[in-house]
Amino acid sequence: MTRVEDALNKILEKFLMPKLEEPDSPKPAEKPAEVTKSGPYVYRPLDTSKNEIRILLLYSSKEDEDPVKCELLTFGLDDDTRARAARTRFGAMVKMFKALSYTWGDLQKTDQITLEGHQFPVTKNLSSALRRLRNLNQAAMKTNQSMPSFWWIDAICINQDDVLERNQQVALMTRIYKKSLGVHIWLGETADNSDLAMDLAPKIAALRP
Repeated sequence: MTRVEDALNKILEKFLMPKLEEPDSPKPAEKPAEVTKSGPYVYRPLDTSKNEIRILLLYSSKEDEDPVKCELLTFGLDDDTRARAARTRFGAMVKMFKALSYTWGDLQKTDQITLEGHQFPVTKNLSSALRRLRNLNQAAMKTNQSMPSFWWIDAICINQDDVLERNQQVALMTRIYKKSLGVHIWLGETADNSDLAMDLAPKIAALRP
């Protein structure tokens, strides 16, 4: 403590005021607690006049055991790029979505993902696919930054409880697949030496004249 501070403290003591203390070092900002919303997820209606579909925004994760977190964004197949960019916070990025085709497996929805803060039931096979797919962008860009990816997955992007919507969306599936950047096929986790078959397939293909 300097002479000046010592002298000031003696003066402050006469006025019964607290002594001068060294300032505490700043504490790192705490990560805000994630809020889990009660009740099931409620779908917002689509605008059929614009042939709207929903796109799943899938967040990446550093840890495999972290829960799958995602949101749903709307995308008008008849919108031009500028109009779409003005309507969504991700702008034209939404159009860079990929479609997922996967084996259903057990139809019981035993797993849960977090959809806009709500617990959303999915099948075990779809849950496995989402866990595998969520870090594709992160791996490609070799960065630790959280990178969302965009997907069209029928079981989530379509309100399966709404028969009219389901029929309307099924009628758009050809356009949806054509509009996507590509289709990923998920056959499930490794089982019954399936990894050996996958390794063998390209070798057989390479033998063709």
